[in-house]
Amino acid sequence: MNLTPIFKNISEAYVVKRTVDFDTLGIKVSLQTLTALEEVKVLESCKELEGAQYLQALKRNSLAYAIRGFNDIELGDEITTDAGTKMSKFLFLCEQFDKWPSAIRDILFTVFTDMSQEMEKKVSDSVKFTPFAMSAPDFKEAKPMFRRIDEPESQDEAEILKKKVEEEITTEDAKIQEGIRKQQTKV
Repeated sequence: MNLTPIFKNISEAYVVKRTVDFDTLGIKVSLQTLTALEEVKVLESCKELEGAQYLQALKRNSLAYAIRGFNDIELGDEITTDAGTKMSKFLFLCEQFDKWPSAIRDILFTVFTDMSQEMEKKVSDSVKFTPFAMSAPDFKEAKPMFRRIDEPESQDEAEILKKKVEEEITTEDAKIQEGIRKQQTKV
C-alpha cells in the first residue's frame, strides 16, 4: 500500500501562506508555516540562549525558515550571493535579518505567529474526537479513608478507642517499671 499520497495530503492540508506587502519599500515577502522538522531546528538553534538573545534568535530563525520568497520569486534551499558563492537560504536570511530594522522583523514575526495560530485552529477544528473525562465519584456515598481520632463516628467507637489507648499506655508503663526494677536489682 502506498501511503505517500496520504502523508502528502496531511502535510499540505494545513499549510498557511501569507504575503506581507511593504508598499514603501516595494517588497512583498511570502511566508509559510513551518514543518515539524523546521520547528525542531529552530528550537535546537536557540536552546543555549536566554532572555533577549533567545527571543531575537527565535524570531530570526523562525522567519529564515518561514520566508519562501520575495516579490513573487520563490526561494530555493540555496541562495547565490553577490560574490557568486552558494549559501543555504537559512544562513543567508539570518545574515540579512541582522541588518534589518527590528520593527520589520517584528511585523513579519507577528504575521508568522498569526499564521501558526490559524493552522493550529484549522487542525483542531477538523479533528473529531471525544476526550476522555472521568466522572467525579459521588462524594455523598464515599466514606473517608482516614479520620481524625478526636472525631469518632459513634460514642461506642470512641470508648473502644479510648480503652485501646489506655491498654497500650498501661502495657508500656509496665515495661518501663520492669526495666527500672531490673536496673535497681543490678545495683
